[in-house]
Amino acid sequence: MLRFKPLILGLLLALISVRADAQVLAPPAQYDGPSQVEGYDTRTLFQRWVMWVERSKGEALEAALAEVETPEGMRRHGSAIMEARASGDQGLALVADILIFCPSTNSLSDTRGCYPQMRDITIPASASAGGYGADTPLSSWIREQYDPVALVQALKAADVPPDADAWRTDLAPVFAGMASPLDVLRSQTQTRTVDGRTCPALVTALEAVEGRMLEWRIDLLGVAEDTVPPAPRPHATRWRYRLQFFDEDDVGIGAGSSLEPIVSPVFEAGQACRQAAG
Repeated sequence: MLRFKPLILGLLLALISVRADAQVLAPPAQYDGPSQVEGYDTRTLFQRWVMWVERSKGEALEAALAEVETPEGMRRHGSAIMEARASGDQGLALVADILIFCPSTNSLSDTRGCYPQMRDITIPASASAGGYGADTPLSSWIREQYDPVALVQALKAADVPPDADAWRTDLAPVFAGMASPLDVLRSQTQTRTVDGRTCPALVTALEAVEGRMLEWRIDLLGVAEDTVPPAPRPHATRWRYRLQFFDEDDVGIGAGSSLEPIVSPVFEAGQACRQAAG
């Protein structure tokens, strides 16, 4: 049984860290259409289109996480107490959180029978735009929806000339007027859950966080001398964590790199249970 204080007051702490494990990138979807339309380089524009679709995954992942069903007979006990987001060269790749669920018959302050659940949503790399050389629903959709003639007309309407640098020009407003990739992206999402009823290690990891003290150096951006963060490793996966906890004095606090070793073991415990279950 977890001993959780009422989440009446919340404190959100976030950090971004860079991990050494490199993200393997799939080859881009292939384009076999004309190389130019009215002077516009449609092959380069196709690669920008692929990148824009890939970077739309974040919206699809967040929407899928928000729609994960509450276990039958249970209700959420406050909002997520921990969150994790992983991103790479192609944008957001994974969203995860940990919620506490309590019997729906409990009062708001009654935590008897409550348990934590870890939820994570991802789009497998094998379902990406390139599919590691194999055709995927996403790569097929990208080719089918890419209309170079219509795109050129949209670029002209947006006053983007043929000689504009396609890699430096903000094409998001133009692509936003084309077919939305959200439905096909949502169809490729993979939802996984682990809860404390079958994963005691998740409960143990959370209880190990309870009562811990946070220590970090405060560096206010623009005040005195700012710390220069190290450059991220090429193609590295970047992790952002968020922790919500009850603060008796309602004091706002910022977090630094000390948060990762506190939060990440909880997600790792849940992941280990999922892997053990196959």
